[in-house]
Amino acid sequence: MKGKHKIVVKNNRLHYEFEIKRNITIIKGDSATGKTTLINMIRQFANLGNASGIEIECDAPCTVLEGNMWQMLLKNLSGNIIFIDEENQFIRQQEFAELVKASDNYFVIITRENLYNLPYSVEEIYGLYSSGKYQNTKQIYQEMYHIYPLNQELSCKPDKIIVEDTNSGYEYFKAISKEKNIVCESAGGKTKIFAMLEQLKAETESICVIADGAAIGPEMDALYKMSVEKGNIKLYLPESFEWIILSSELLEDKEIKDIMDKPENYIESQEYFSWERFFTKLLVDKTAGTYLKYQKGKLNPTYLHEKNKNIIVFGIVMAISLSVALNIGNIFGGIGTFFKILNPIILGCMLAVIFNVPMEALSRQLEKLSKKVKFLRKEKARNGISLVVTIVIVVLVFAVIMWSIIPDLIESITGFIKNFDNNVNVVTDILDKYDEHLTFINDYVEKIDWNSILKKSGEVAGAFFQSIFTGIPQIGSSLFNLSISVIIAVYVLMDKRRLLSQTERLLEAVFGKKVSSKVTGVTNLFAQTYASFLTGQCVEACILAVLMFVTLSICRMPYAGLISIMAAVFQFVPYIGTFLACVVGAFLVLFTNPVLTIWFVIVFQVVQFIEGQFIYPRVVGSSVGLPALFTLMAVFLGGKFFGLLGMIFFIPLTSVIYQLLRDMVNNRLSSDKAGNDITPETGNTDTLQTDSGSAE
Repeated sequence: MKGKHKIVVKNNRLHYEFEIKRNITIIKGDSATGKTTLINMIRQFANLGNASGIEIECDAPCTVLEGNMWQMLLKNLSGNIIFIDEENQFIRQQEFAELVKASDNYFVIITRENLYNLPYSVEEIYGLYSSGKYQNTKQIYQEMYHIYPLNQELSCKPDKIIVEDTNSGYEYFKAISKEKNIVCESAGGKTKIFAMLEQLKAETESICVIADGAAIGPEMDALYKMSVEKGNIKLYLPESFEWIILSSELLEDKEIKDIMDKPENYIESQEYFSWERFFTKLLVDKTAGTYLKYQKGKLNPTYLHEKNKNIIVFGIVMAISLSVALNIGNIFGGIGTFFKILNPIILGCMLAVIFNVPMEALSRQLEKLSKKVKFLRKEKARNGISLVVTIVIVVLVFAVIMWSIIPDLIESITGFIKNFDNNVNVVTDILDKYDEHLTFINDYVEKIDWNSILKKSGEVAGAFFQSIFTGIPQIGSSLFNLSISVIIAVYVLMDKRRLLSQTERLLEAVFGKKVSSKVTGVTNLFAQTYASFLTGQCVEACILAVLMFVTLSICRMPYAGLISIMAAVFQFVPYIGTFLACVVGAFLVLFTNPVLTIWFVIVFQVVQFIEGQFIYPRVVGSSVGLPALFTLMAVFLGGKFFGLLGMIFFIPLTSVIYQLLRDMVNNRLSSDKAGNDITPETGNTDTLQTDSGSAE
């Protein structure tokens, strides 16, 4: 068995979704995390089928292995994904390990213990957690996460390197270590690593442990615990030394590259119980008869030639960097989950930043009037008036948008229902007119299973209305959180000067004046960037609305005003907003006149192209000064962790980070250039001198 397999197990309350790609997958974790429940659901489905209320989606059969007859059952299974709960004692037996090694199945084992009889990969040890996906339903979504970081961020030069074995990998790392004056020792086996680490006077030495990740899974509990407790032990756990060489692209072979991208598609589990064996054979076969001929027991000196050595080292550095980056992504995911608890406060601060832009503009205008109006000379009065006016404007804009959208939307749906028969006749006439040219469509239509489509449509519609019904309490909760956020935003804006002053004083007291001034500078930069971004977005949205309305009106498209407003509103959502506006607009036109739908899409895309190519870059692009790639990254990360508001909010935030990094790089380069201009004899910079030798 080989390949990656996606598994979905769900009922009306729970939803498990994960992927497995190796013969052995371990799911660990404490009680009440849903491990045994997963097994029970698979068992119920096997016994009762659809009557169990459970659905299983997978391209391979999912089976639960248990009971006293497990040997016979296992011998008769092939190409299955077999789930085993920890209550089955046979998973600890050597007989079970031998049968697994000879089996053409994938195994998912639920256990809190370490199964030393099974050499499984550290990469395939997972825990279960509630991901929080699709929060508008009552289902709890369970997904898997890596318990252990595959690699840790290593120091540039550890004091000692401990390598698991005594083969070619140890010879390579020993040679590299010798060049860097680093002690490199072999443990002589993975179980002996712990004895070596215990003997070290660890507090004074930084240690790097290198071991084959493909089989060290059972030892990871103790090894990872030791690395955390001691603090100075870092782990580098590649699949194997052979995997390092193959991944480094030292061998310029397209097949190797394809294999390394998705090894699970090439490794037959029954033939290669451990991926380490596959990579060893692959490297041996690919280098046979070449100057890079590889032997596992003794290192070919060619691999230590300067060019080859550097390629492999670079591959190691890149692999570690990627792994650390992925771990950071997991950290951010955890931060995002934590921030969901503080959503009202975070949203309130975001709203405060948004409302502050028009509020500051209004406050400046009121300050100009303060010369004539005595009441406006007080800052609190100006802030209060500008805040109230801002909120009123926002509410009015929202009300106008709703007043414009909802009646037309209702009219379009009712019009579609009334004109349904006429629209069907129009489409039928078109098909009849071009019948001889559309025979392939008729052939296709005749093959369609309409009963199945109707049944599936009914199920989708039922699920949709059920989600609406079950989502009503969450709508109420969302409205409550929004109210809290608005209140927090109002308090922040009313007292923003004092809050900023207190924050600045706190930073100065804790971190010093230098750090405080830097933080204040960054905060001011963010405020300016966001103000420019929001202003640019508003101007651009208005231009798009006018342009879209005029064009659709000239083309005599229905609901020109409604679609124009939607296009302007959706424009605030980068990248996907345009697509959503086009889709919704197409449906509205479809309800009225199906024939016009294609023309509408063409006209919409033309207008959007003109706006995106000529208007947006001038109005918005210049406002934040952020390249397109970084804008896309900001939208992705913001949307992933904080939803819709995150997609909008992260663009100016990323712009600030981009500007700070750009300034830092420019300053460093300027400093380096100035240093290079210093004459070696005197140490003075190159200056024009007079005849007397004095600098002008």
